[in-house]
Amino acid sequence: MKNEMIEKYIEEILADILKSFAIPNHIMQKVKDSVRENIYAIISHWHDIEFRNAVLVTGMEEAKFYEPEASIAIKCFVVVAIRNSYLEEIFSDDCVKIGMDKPVDEEKMLLVTKGAIEYFKDVDFGDIAKKIQLLEENDKYLKIAKQYPMAWNALIQLGKCNSKKLIYNKVKIEEKIKLEEYNPKAIIVGKELKETESGITKELSQELIQILKRITNEPEGILYVDCFKMLTRNFEKLLKVIEILLENEAYFLTSNYMIGNTYIGKRENIYRAAHTTKEIYEKIKEERFLNDLSKTHRTILKKYIDYCFNE
Repeated sequence: MKNEMIEKYIEEILADILKSFAIPNHIMQKVKDSVRENIYAIISHWHDIEFRNAVLVTGMEEAKFYEPEASIAIKCFVVVAIRNSYLEEIFSDDCVKIGMDKPVDEEKMLLVTKGAIEYFKDVDFGDIAKKIQLLEENDKYLKIAKQYPMAWNALIQLGKCNSKKLIYNKVKIEEKIKLEEYNPKAIIVGKELKETESGITKELSQELIQILKRITNEPEGILYVDCFKMLTRNFEKLLKVIEILLENEAYFLTSNYMIGNTYIGKRENIYRAAHTTKEIYEKIKEERFLNDLSKTHRTILKKYIDYCFNE
């Protein structure tokens, strides 16, 4: 059953902004469909605080710095449901593959995010959630959560974490994920992964697979990205990568979070998500980069920094 408030946003507010970008109609429809799928799936779980926070925490590193003012839950919702959608395609250099001449100017993304926050900041999601009934086959986040149990449990713990650390029990699995082979779609710049395609694709590139193979064969291997979005905006791909790492006793690190098999680390004062490689390295070089962390988190992060600058 469609909800009037959600449909008004998609077919009026979002549609008007997309029209101003002068993108092809078929692409506009794909963006709307992608956003619609995300919105319904997230709001349908709004009363399940644990589930909701596990999904929304993946947008925190951006949402905290979004404008205008609104609750952090609403701003995280805008990141995860709207920003992290097929919308990414039209701002990507890869947009030529879907029939566009050039990407939309990145600055215009603010029209989307600000417009969404303004629209949703006073909407009662709890009331809407009572009216939404999704079949499991249409529940995007639930399907992904079931597919990657270790990663999903880690996000649940991250969503719960209200201090510098949280220790939790390891989830048992029957079989590890196999690192399949794909055609190359990424390159390595220095010691960083640089995706050359849209950040919303769910495939693992050949180079990412090779990096994961190396990391998972190291004792206390570390995959570091500045923030969740620097790895991907695709929720399924994010969980798949974290699942692979946790299955092999490796760590997933961002500037703000440490995700281990039984350990969550969380920076007290969240850093803003970086946009460029230069910003990433400037952040790492700051003296305060190792502050506001638990002892274990600091040790693991320092291990990465030492590797990054001393090899």
